[in-house]
Amino acid sequence: EGITHAALATATGMSRTTLYKHWPTRVDLLIDICGQIEPGPAAPPTGDTRADLVAMVNDVAASLREPHLRRAFSAMLAQAQSDPEALEVANAISHDGLASLTAILRTAIDAGEIPADIDPSAVAGRLLGPVLFAAFVTHRDVDAAEAEAIVDAWLASVAAVG
Repeated sequence: EGITHAALATATGMSRTTLYKHWPTRVDLLIDICGQIEPGPAAPPTGDTRADLVAMVNDVAASLREPHLRRAFSAMLAQAQSDPEALEVANAISHDGLASLTAILRTAIDAGEIPADIDPSAVAGRLLGPVLFAAFVTHRDVDAAEAEAIVDAWLASVAAVG
């Protein structure tokens, strides 16, 4: 809520005109700031579905182990409940994450490993929900072994259905 062009101008000594030139809207500014604290773009799928999914879950878990990232993410989620601009930023971040997951799933679908009607949003909930629950509800970190167990449970559930 406190991140505005005016506040940033005061903090950095830059003119608001310069800031508006680079970030025309507050949403542009917030998306760029959030982009700086994210782990970065995911690597393209390797074709090893399990390894790619474990890496994705581990990346999210690692980000949430960082106290400042956990606070920023928590604040963004809370703010998005009542602030349309924060919701737009949260949706943009979610869209980027879903694009990476969708690429992994598309590779697995093409290889015949999982059914073609898999919904990436539902998969994200099943794979990342436990990580978010651990971070924000039970206030604990998900380690590599738990990330593998989460992925293995999801893959087993898909195999049982398919």
